[in-house]
Amino acid sequence: MSLEFYLEDLKPYTCQVCHTGESTTTKLQRCSLCKVVRYCGVECQRKHWKQHKKGECEKLKKMRNFWIQDAQNIGDKNGTHLFIGATRVATELGDHALAVEMFERAANTNYPIEGGHPNAMVYAAYHYEHGYGVKQNLEKAFQLYQRVLSHSEFGGENWGPACIGLSRIHEEGIIKEDKETGSYSTVIEKNLELAIKYKVFSKSNPETDGDVKYLEQWWNENRDKFMEQIETS
Repeated sequence: MSLEFYLEDLKPYTCQVCHTGESTTTKLQRCSLCKVVRYCGVECQRKHWKQHKKGECEKLKKMRNFWIQDAQNIGDKNGTHLFIGATRVATELGDHALAVEMFERAANTNYPIEGGHPNAMVYAAYHYEHGYGVKQNLEKAFQLYQRVLSHSEFGGENWGPACIGLSRIHEEGIIKEDKETGSYSTVIEKNLELAIKYKVFSKSNPETDGDVKYLEQWWNENRDKFMEQIETS
């Protein structure tokens, strides 16, 4: 499943009854039994409880436990299996948080690719960038997108989504707040030149682009610098 099709099937968390989405003022609470269905408050949960308890709660609980056990059994043996399972957990079960855990685990396996599964890195990065199922963490998303480039061929399958992600982050930069002191520090500087360059990279096709040699040369010259950032972050 490509990232594009995955995102089409990825539905944001909403209240099961009134379909209110999460926001800065609304924090959805999940059912304590199945840990999948979410509600905006006690009133909606009460309205839905009889139907939920009778029809789907136990079924969802069993499905969730199956995927948790499956991930534990697979462990670090098969990144592709974990990756595929994570996409199903997110799109079929609707549990984004569990999916991210599985994506991250797949991103750190050595099978079938030494150093991690690039597809899983891209998907986990997107979740962290946009806060789907996890607290938004642009710094972590940035690091994962960079790791993708270290494991992908120039112009390969995961190259485009990772470059687009890096382009978005460079357009705005990352400012981090120290909650203890109230001070701010720059983690990633805003860099429109890099943002544009990554956007161009995302559309590069080594088989058809006439100027791809220039892009490859630029990437090869800067690759070591980016890899150093990954290792020290």
